Amino acid sequence: SLLQETMSMASHMDITVDITTEEGMKAGAVEVIKTVRPTWEQELVEWKVFSDGITNKLLGAWCRDKVDMVLVRVYGAGTEKIIDRKVELENMKRMEDMGCGSKVYGSFNNGLCYEFIHGEILTQGMLKDKVIYRSVARMMAKMHSVQLENKKVLLWDRMEHFISCCNPVSDRLVKEGMTKDKLRVELNMLRGLLENCSSPVVFCHNDALLANIVVKKKTEEVIFIDMEYGGPSYAAFDIANHFVEFVGCEGELDYERWLPSKEYQVDWIEEYLAHRGDIMQEEVEVVYNMVQQFMLCAHLLWSVWAVIQAENSDIDFDFVDYALQRFREYNRWKGVLGMVGEEE
Repeated sequence: SLLQETMSMASHMDITVDITTEEGMKAGAVEVIKTVRPTWEQELVEWKVFSDGITNKLLGAWCRDKVDMVLVRVYGAGTEKIIDRKVELENMKRMEDMGCGSKVYGSFNNGLCYEFIHGEILTQGMLKDKVIYRSVARMMAKMHSVQLENKKVLLWDRMEHFISCCNPVSDRLVKEGMTKDKLRVELNMLRGLLENCSSPVVFCHNDALLANIVVKKKTEEVIFIDMEYGGPSYAAFDIANHFVEFVGCEGELDYERWLPSKEYQVDWIEEYLAHRGDIMQEEVEVVYNMVQQFMLCAHLLWSVWAVIQAENSDIDFDFVDYALQRFREYNRWKGVLGMVGEEE
């Protein structure tokens, strides 16, 4: 199977890295590095702690030459409830084979070890640059053109699973009507609306936020990283999820400022469609309209995800506030699309 091939390419190490302390994490990461880079002289290994993600802990190591930097990613507490780590490894291998992702060096009991891609994380300041955003559109088209053996859409089961795992008991959530029953009503409404839509089911990243896109400096090519949510879904969902993430995740999420204009989205979609070699030309307007609807799925999904994180994560981040902001935007966007009151 693909997984067996993946595992032979990338060996598994029976190491569990302690994430409760920085020292423990470093000690565990040292063991991982000794295995994947046995020739490195340990006293010359340098380390960098990355703190971009709000799910996992990430360390980078290199010896003399920063070109070969190895990343050690330790999974966050409780994430195994909502992420299938075997699938993540398969996804990374698939992306590596296509030239869209990092090389995987190995996995350990609670994490992964892989190549650091040199470049810059996509930032809000780069979003207006046509060269860069068209490069993102092309890379997404390339990823969406991968052959899929299994076309079972992940989205609905994942949302259902997230809702069953979440426990919206905080007063702040209850006050705004974020109950499990309400979330299920919304999910059923979305499923009824979109399950049989015309958007093709493709291999999606499913989490193409800015911090998961690296721009290579010289070529302005982009690479997608962090494949933990990757798998079959609607192409329009992947695009919608990318656009709503322009807002970032810190502080007040100002969607009215950051959500790209129709003109921007249409230009992006035209570039994307021109590079989807495997499908009939879809109408740009049809894709655009579907993307607007799938933005609702993105908001609901990550709102529920944040409720789960609020309970389980030991990362210093106000997940409840994030959940509420995404849920408010979900409701606002339903209004913009003229869908308020339909589900009563």
